[in-house]
Amino acid sequence: MPFPKLLLTLNLRHGGGARVEAIGDWLVRRAPDIAVLTEYRDNAAGGRLGERLAAAGYALASASAGPGANGVLIASRFRIDESASVTPERTSSGELLMARIGGLAVLGCYFPGGKAKAPFFERCLALARAETGAMAMIGDLNTGCNRRDLAPGAARFDCADQFLDLERSAGLTDLWRATHGPDAREWTWFSRVANGYRLDHAFGNAAFLAGARSEAHYLHESREAGLSDHSAMMVVRR
Repeated sequence: MPFPKLLLTLNLRHGGGARVEAIGDWLVRRAPDIAVLTEYRDNAAGGRLGERLAAAGYALASASAGPGANGVLIASRFRIDESASVTPERTSSGELLMARIGGLAVLGCYFPGGKAKAPFFERCLALARAETGAMAMIGDLNTGCNRRDLAPGAARFDCADQFLDLERSAGLTDLWRATHGPDAREWTWFSRVANGYRLDHAFGNAAFLAGARSEAHYLHESREAGLSDHSAMMVVRR
């Protein structure tokens, strides 16, 4: 099976609602090999989005706690060999979905806010340390670095040290930061008072990076066109 070359993640914003048709069309035009869609909801809108992607040839895997809960949908042009929710127990929101697609483990992430993120980081750190093959961790982590991933004056992130531990102790590389450099600034979401944050991320382990050059870029068109309140992220392996 060919190794996926184009990965994309987008926060759907409350499941997409009446926007799912436009979101589905946009995703099909962008034609990623793998899409990780956060704030997916297992409801009528989510069903319509799934039908649109399936009609375009995508295999689907999802994890959601109910029709009103924000979960994760993974859509793949390649066969999904297996998938499972790996969300920490006793959590009231957030979702982690692991899918194995050929030789790649894709960890799709939607983290809750505040200190409720801590067990999600613990689970992701453990999964990354245990993975022996290629792994990509991608999605909305609702977190970043308090020095570099929020606008001046913006509220600081909880669990920022655990975010840094993804690189410091779990062997993962922040693909956007590796592409654009340590001093780059770019926002994927804005608060009601227009403070910018980089919330949406993609990480790869050493096996993911081996044998190919990986680049990560944000696609602000998804936010600017009103498809979502988040910018999408694209990861390209060349």
